[in-house]
Amino acid sequence: MPKKLIIFITVIIIILLSFAVYKINRLYQKVYSPKQTETKKNKDTISLLLLGYGGGTHEGTYLTDSMMIFQVNIKTKKALILSVPRDLWVKLPTESGDAFYSKINAVYTIGLAKKDFYPDLKESYRGDGKLLKFVLESVTGIEIDNYLAVDFTGFVKAVDAIGGVTINIDKPFVDERYPIEGKEAELCGKDSQFKEIAPFLQPGYNPTDRDNLLKNNAELLTLLTNATDSPELAFPCRYERLEFKKGRQFMNGKTALKFVRSRYSQENGGDFNRAHRQQLFVTAIKQKLLSLNSITKFFPLLESLSDHVATDFAISEIQKILKTIGDLRSYEVKNTILSEDNYLINGMSDDGQYILIPKEGIDQWKNLKVGIGDYINDITPAPTATSSESLKR
Repeated sequence: MPKKLIIFITVIIIILLSFAVYKINRLYQKVYSPKQTETKKNKDTISLLLLGYGGGTHEGTYLTDSMMIFQVNIKTKKALILSVPRDLWVKLPTESGDAFYSKINAVYTIGLAKKDFYPDLKESYRGDGKLLKFVLESVTGIEIDNYLAVDFTGFVKAVDAIGGVTINIDKPFVDERYPIEGKEAELCGKDSQFKEIAPFLQPGYNPTDRDNLLKNNAELLTLLTNATDSPELAFPCRYERLEFKKGRQFMNGKTALKFVRSRYSQENGGDFNRAHRQQLFVTAIKQKLLSLNSITKFFPLLESLSDHVATDFAISEIQKILKTIGDLRSYEVKNTILSEDNYLINGMSDDGQYILIPKEGIDQWKNLKVGIGDYINDITPAPTATSSESLKR
């Protein structure tokens, strides 16, 4: 090969490598938040918290729609994917020591909020994912090394950037009320009727005024009732119908997002079945990423995520972990969901929220921690696996 051609090829390789480093560093300047403590060396297990949240203009921007702990045991070659329900009622650390409880799907938001909103929150847990990592460690007993949070837009772009995914759907479902983004406030041609009932959708109205309006007006009565109890009937243009049939199905980013977010199906619906579908998605993503043989295919993925991801992973940690874990195809992966079929019961909070708590009582996590540890180490009894029939809430 001519010397000039060798030099030219070498220059091209250097440019490509420099471009890769630039892309990765640019990504991390946007999404990286350093941890207070580094990951311990020489650990047999590595645990990552995966979060999905609305982002952008979605209602409850940083409420976590999806929470999964992914743990890998390097020594035993086993991996665990543990899904956490969003209605879990958890205690947050405070400076005063006073009790402060919240649904776990709001904990990430609380940790990011300004001090004025939650002045008593323990200062050392403010910012990025520190608070949620602490709470989940307290609940599960799993020491979480890092977190990775992706918003809905990032989710869609990431799936599209790798060419979509194929998911093996084991339970078909139909959701008649999947919300259409951007139409949350649409009145569906009922502007004048809504104007009449609007005062009675808020507390503090005069019951006599309500009765006078609705007397002999069945249409307004139906609209008011549905607006409160069945919004998909009151405002059908806000929703779309989803149907996913059993079997292998290819999905682009938008379809995959609908698949993992849907929870209002009459059959195979609810948060626990949604968590199961999210685990199916993670399995499909793992298989797709392992099939990408060219590193150049990861550039679009990195670029698409740069404005939609938050993490406390340092580049050096990622390199070390990938080197330590090796080939994920050699690992046995177990999936499970915290649910009412193993360690939780449902109830109501003092302010009327639907919540999930340990069967032993609020903030009593001992049996749950022991059970998860036994499940990881193949000791029975174990938490209910996601392949069971008891996934409904």
